[in-house]
Amino acid sequence: MTEDAILYLHGLPGSFASEMEIVFGADTETSRMIGLDRLGALGQGEDYDTAILAAFDRAADALHGEGALRLVAFSLGAMAALRIAAFRPDRIASLDLIAPAAPLQLSDFLADMAGKPVFQAAQKGAPWLGLFTLVQSAGLRLAPGLVASQLFANAPDTERRLMTLPERREAFIADLRHALHLHSAAYKAELRAYVSDWSHFLPEVRTPVRIWQGSADTWAPPAMARALSAAVGGACEIAILDGLSHYGALVHSLPEILA
Repeated sequence: MTEDAILYLHGLPGSFASEMEIVFGADTETSRMIGLDRLGALGQGEDYDTAILAAFDRAADALHGEGALRLVAFSLGAMAALRIAAFRPDRIASLDLIAPAAPLQLSDFLADMAGKPVFQAAQKGAPWLGLFTLVQSAGLRLAPGLVASQLFANAPDTERRLMTLPERREAFIADLRHALHLHSAAYKAELRAYVSDWSHFLPEVRTPVRIWQGSADTWAPPAMARALSAAVGGACEIAILDGLSHYGALVHSLPEILA
């Protein structure tokens, strides 16, 4: 792999292809960056760390060479990226986290999170989470546009305007289908891993970290960025993006990271 090689970890629900379309539009060339297929790696009976690290090793090896590999992660992709940085420090040059989701145990974040219902279902256990995702999946099949609109109903105006572009809305709906319809078991496995306490990995992260955080984010509130910055073991800086929310931070930050 080359020094410029970038491995991207998408959000949840999400996919590499759909998030690239949200940011850059359709048919965009992103040859410097490949996506980590972590949903494809989960749901096979392995524990979360084993599956994620194996997926990372395969992706890193596929890039060839011995240069430094950069990690870029969006939203819940930050959990996997931080674990990789803790366990594979020699293979990581830097870590950019866009609107990162931090461990819930670091503070009382849940009350301010737009995704509170799904995380509460995951905390209650597999039966509750299974029922919740079954309802989500049925709603997505019957009325995908309505589901997408409801998810952004309480988002800031900048976020709602961002998603009025039909191509972006379709890409977001594709994100939902990728997780809920194609990788349901993996989606639930990642949610269960997220609500567990993984904060003990953070002091082991010595790779330089930069956080790109929207000041108006209701999915991953700014308090999460501050808590992560204080908890990681290495240097960490935060770029606050005034007025931007979750996907707004992604659309703003990813082109700058690539540049």
